[in-house]
Amino acid sequence: MSMPNIPQKRLGTWNRVLVGFLVLVMLFGALLYFLMSFLIVRIANPYLLPMGVELRSLKGLQLGSDTLNVANITFAFIGSDTVKASDKESTLTNLQVSYIPSQLLKGQLRKIEIENLTLNLPSEAQAVTSTEDSSTAINIAQWLSTLQTLPLETLSIESLAIGAMQNVRVGVSRNAREFVTQISRDDMRLDLALNWHDEQFVSSYFIPDEQLPGHPFPPQTMTGNLHIASGGESVFEGELTLHENQGQLQADSSGSLQLAAGEQLLRRLDLLPETLGTLAGTVYFSASAQGRTQPPDDQAFNMTLSLLAGSHVRGTVPIPTDSETTITWQATEPLAISGTYTTQNIGMAFTTAGQSVQATLHTGTATQVATLAITQATGDCALPMRCSLQLSSLLNLPAVTYENITIENLDAVGSLALEFDGSIATAILAQGSRIGATSINGPDFTLGEVNLLLQEAMTIHTDAAGDILIDSNGVELFLPMLRFGTNSGHASIKASALMARWPALPDSFPQLSMQLDARTIGSDQLPFKARKPEVSAQLQLSNNILHANSRFRLADREILTAESNIDLNNGTAQIHAEIPQLQFGPDQQGLAYWFQDLPFEADIIAGSVAASADLQLRMDDVAGILVSGPIQLSADKLSGFYTNTAIVDFTTTLSGELIESRDFISRQTQQIRIGSVNPGVPVENIAFNYGVDTRNQTLDLQDLQATLFNGRLLSEGLAYDWGAAENNFILTLERIDLSTLLDMGAYEGIQASGIISGNVPVRIADNAVSVAGGTLHVEAPGGSIRYLSGGTGSSGNAALDLVNQALSNYQYDLLEADVNYQPSGELNLAVRLQGANPDMNQGQRINLNLNISDNIPSLLQSLQSSRSITDALERALQSR
Repeated sequence: MSMPNIPQKRLGTWNRVLVGFLVLVMLFGALLYFLMSFLIVRIANPYLLPMGVELRSLKGLQLGSDTLNVANITFAFIGSDTVKASDKESTLTNLQVSYIPSQLLKGQLRKIEIENLTLNLPSEAQAVTSTEDSSTAINIAQWLSTLQTLPLETLSIESLAIGAMQNVRVGVSRNAREFVTQISRDDMRLDLALNWHDEQFVSSYFIPDEQLPGHPFPPQTMTGNLHIASGGESVFEGELTLHENQGQLQADSSGSLQLAAGEQLLRRLDLLPETLGTLAGTVYFSASAQGRTQPPDDQAFNMTLSLLAGSHVRGTVPIPTDSETTITWQATEPLAISGTYTTQNIGMAFTTAGQSVQATLHTGTATQVATLAITQATGDCALPMRCSLQLSSLLNLPAVTYENITIENLDAVGSLALEFDGSIATAILAQGSRIGATSINGPDFTLGEVNLLLQEAMTIHTDAAGDILIDSNGVELFLPMLRFGTNSGHASIKASALMARWPALPDSFPQLSMQLDARTIGSDQLPFKARKPEVSAQLQLSNNILHANSRFRLADREILTAESNIDLNNGTAQIHAEIPQLQFGPDQQGLAYWFQDLPFEADIIAGSVAASADLQLRMDDVAGILVSGPIQLSADKLSGFYTNTAIVDFTTTLSGELIESRDFISRQTQQIRIGSVNPGVPVENIAFNYGVDTRNQTLDLQDLQATLFNGRLLSEGLAYDWGAAENNFILTLERIDLSTLLDMGAYEGIQASGIISGNVPVRIADNAVSVAGGTLHVEAPGGSIRYLSGGTGSSGNAALDLVNQALSNYQYDLLEADVNYQPSGELNLAVRLQGANPDMNQGQRINLNLNISDNIPSLLQSLQSSRSITDALERALQSR
């Protein structure tokens, strides 16, 4: 194709026109570009600058008749009164703005669509407070005006990234009466809808339309609802109403929270660690707030939050030892929390009843359940940290195991008052609070039906140094069943004037002082019961040394005192113990009065006894507690009886040394004096010396002497070895009056006279006494025997008749007897007599051999049965 032949002059003119048009287009494009930037800045700055946001660059700007497209926008947070500055820029890509040209210059847009928005927030996200005005006034009218005049109808962000939050979708729509926001990420979604009202229009999400005329909303009221869902399950649903008029705000809301879905949502957002456990349940709530929000008056809010009946929470917390704990809360009554906020202070109060908390511990195949039932709870708190709480509750633990101790059916009932003032806390357990357990079982002990009762309030508080202080004047522990191994017993222990301090510093020692009283003490293993046993002790603990002054009483008589110092640092103790002089006599109760249900008859009715000991205790890793120290016992003219044996005027002083709980050694030879011992036959004026050495298992008896049948009983003594197979010693009888012996024996039909002496070798083996080869003889000039057999004629035995006739008036000058005594108690005497009967055969001499046998225990029982032991003892006391 050939170009037309154009004149050269016309061609130059066309070129100039074309060049000028291109220049004009370029100038207009540049002008339009800068004008569009100006329009965007004109629209955006009024909203961005107060929020501290600055546009840095715009790239890929395209303008249509009703749309504006920007490929990339860079901006940054530059700081303001409410926002910190950021050290990184934020980016926005593929922005599309739809508008109506006539509304554009007025700052009104129809739609904003963003493909990707990445926000780099300031490294310090906390807000900046203006130094000129620190008020945070709430003005519903301004809020409504802002919502109504937002410069768009729809905002959508396909992908929003804020820090760790990636790929979030955002949608916002607005019309004349409603503002709706949708935020989603994968299958997680948040929906927020807001309505505003005036005299001409009312809308509500939670009041049906047909009921709206009965619920008029005043002007400047906002209502709305919020719904959060995850994985197709509802997490949170809530409704709200806000009304503000001339600075007076009224807000109400209600809703529910599904904890299981909420926990999964937080985990998906990486806001909960995997080791935290699981949550389930539903919380129903209602809340309200009212107060003044604007200057010139101080801002003040009154707020109320109620967790409604039917709310329940179940949480599971794993424990590192392959166990887990499940905690369940159930509200049968509302839990109301109210509070007050001012610019100077924040206060909170709550009240509730009918709350139940259950904790379940799963360990392997074992399950332990604890239940806390709150019958009444109130509280009041304010800032700075000051709180006052009151709680009445019942705690039940069916089974608790700690190391090798098991507690079954633990119950705690009581009222607790708590107060916090900064770092100082005070807890007061009310009078009547109780902790009980069916049983407490350890490796070698069992406590049954245990009850700890507060007879007076107990105060526990911390001071400014962090020390814990405890104060109480009445704590009683009831232990109706105590079992240690095969031994069992019971006791009731009361602590009063209790003051304790537990220091916060790690190298400091606790301090303690209290009065401890124990009563109703007893042991089921003993064959008797003590009458009114009581123990009292004043305890003081300081510098890890425990000082105790103790008293033990029976039947209202003090029978033992002890003063102890226990060094907890090295496990040693020093104890001074005394039995005060106990007097027995006509004006005092006897020893038997101190006990009930004695399995035998015994008593001390006269005399006195006292004892003292200074003991040192130390802890041995193998042997346990070892005790050493001097012991002294003194008895002065003690008189009493044991079964059918009366003892009169028993006097001795025993001094010795206890060596590490194993051995006792008397310091010197001791002496015992006894007025009489009467098991049926009186042995009087007994005296001997003795010494004890348990290391050698010996009891040394020396210089024994006593009066028996108007004669004397003597022995040089023996070293009794209770570890030996047998022990032997010799008793010497001097001048025993035969007539007195026969009178005591109450032998019928026989009378005799004579003084008997001799030696009796005694053998002790297997806890039995025997005699073999003892000899007796009569002292010169001899004696006589008169025996009346009771028969008047012949017995048919000529020899026996001859003996009976000879003994009817037998005058002897020689009597010898061999003595043998069996362990069974059988006494055998082989008697040889030489003498004559002057009434027979002109006094012809007659030699007789007699064998006499008798059972000594049976004889003594016969003698005892013919008397009253108490009467015999009274007569002995009167005749001394």
